[in-house]
Amino acid sequence: MSEQLKSALLRGAYNAVGTFLVTWLGALAIGVDMRKAAIAGGLAALAVLGFRGGGEGTLDTSRALAVAEGKREPNPGDIQAQPPASTVVITNPIVTPQTITTSQPVPPVPPVVPKREVPLQ
Repeated sequence: MSEQLKSALLRGAYNAVGTFLVTWLGALAIGVDMRKAAIAGGLAALAVLGFRGGGEGTLDTSRALAVAEGKREPNPGDIQAQPPASTVVITNPIVTPQTITTSQPVPPVPPVVPKREVPLQ
């Protein structure tokens, strides 16, 4: 079982539990008996688990395999390993230098342009 499928099944399980509870409590709130409400919640939970866990997990696994084999480029939405954390040193003449560790690329900081004051006429 691939990491993508494991992750999708875990997300699907969390989603299924929430869906079951919302459906079950909603059915109880409108007067449906306990057994029928539980059946409705279970069916809704199975649908969520199947689509979110099975379907999405299978799709993510096939995408990861195609990227690993070089058949396609990764999309920003693909589930893949995160890049290693990079270290950036920011120097500021007012404050002592700081080291920031981040897992995302740091965009360049635009230069500070002083505002020109225009006299009122």
